[in-house]
Parts: sequence; C-alpha cells; structure tokens
Amino acid sequence: MKKFSIALLALATAIAFIPAAMASPVTMGTLDDPTYNFSFSGTGISISGVFNGIDIGGGAMEITSVTGSFTDANQGIATQPITGLIPGAGTSPDGRWSFDNFISTSGGYSGSVFDSNGVLFNVGDYEINIWGNGGNSYTLGESTGGNYVEYNETMTLDSSLTPEPSSLFLLGTGLLGLALILFRKSKTSGLVLHS
Repeated sequence: MKKFSIALLALATAIAFIPAAMASPVTMGTLDDPTYNFSFSGTGISISGVFNGIDIGGGAMEITSVTGSFTDANQGIATQPITGLIPGAGTSPDGRWSFDNFISTSGGYSGSVFDSNGVLFNVGDYEINIWGNGGNSYTLGESTGGNYVEYNETMTLDSSLTPEPSSLFLLGTGLLGLALILFRKSKTSGLVLHS
C-alpha cells in the first residue's frame, strides 16, 4: 500500500507541474484553430460568446463559427442564443449589411478588431452584424424583416486560455484523494494489498 500511495503521489506531483506553455493564451499565427471570447454591451443591449476560426496569417483570423447569447431590452428581445454564423462574405440575406467574417488581433483595421464589414450571425430571426469604427469603437446592427437598429459601443475581445493544466491538476488531486481513502480503509479493515 505504501508503494501504491507513493506512486500516486508522484503521479499527482508530475501532473501538477505540467509546463506552463500549455496554459498560454491562443495567439494569432501559432494555432490552426484559434478561439476568442467576446462581449459587447451598452444601454439595454448585451451580447457575449465565443468566435472560433482559422488562422489565415498576418494577424488575421477567418471566423468559422460563433456561439453565445444576445439580449436587447430596447427592442424587447429577451436573452436568446446565437443560432449560427452566416458563412462567407458579401451582403447579408436581407440586403442590409456587408460582411467578411474576419478578425484582426494586430489592430490592422485602424486599431479595431473588425474591419468596416465585420461579422454577421443570426439570433433567431434577427441578423446581427458587428463592425469596427477604429480603435475600440464598434457598431452592432440588428435587422429583421426590413427593420434595423444600430448601436455604437465598445467591445472587448480576448483570447481564451487552454484549460489543460487545471484539468490535469484536478485529476491528480482526485487520484491522490482516492489513494488516501484506500489507505485509510486498508488500515481499518486490516486489508493487505500485495502484488
């Protein structure tokens, strides 16, 4: 039992000291599938979620999917899930917005993450377009059935962290706890564990 406990302790210790490189933020130009968290809020409006994409080089990413939620109390829209990205580039299905679904984390669009075309996705029957105005200023436009509204606000976009070290640490501490329970049970029951 002592050898078993020592082996589990060694495993937990090894897992706890996984190199910190696994926890570094996703950065443009280094991964094939970057992920970015985003949030956009203003008076009565809130949207947040995750952009997934493909690194296309030069500090740019083509967005391939989006998940999250959207609320616009001004228009009477209760919190709803983002239902999908409108793929490609061009003009929105209702003809209101132009879009290209690109992100620049190098500030290549006059300091904005999005260019003036931005990203287009659906929330139920609504088309939502977010585009950059330069710096940290963005416009969110929403349209449905020919009606539209625009909000000029600030938005935050940050790279997500890879959670592997935390998960592995939890696994290691769980194994350590299991070894402790087994050790205590063997002491009280007189159970002898031999190989």
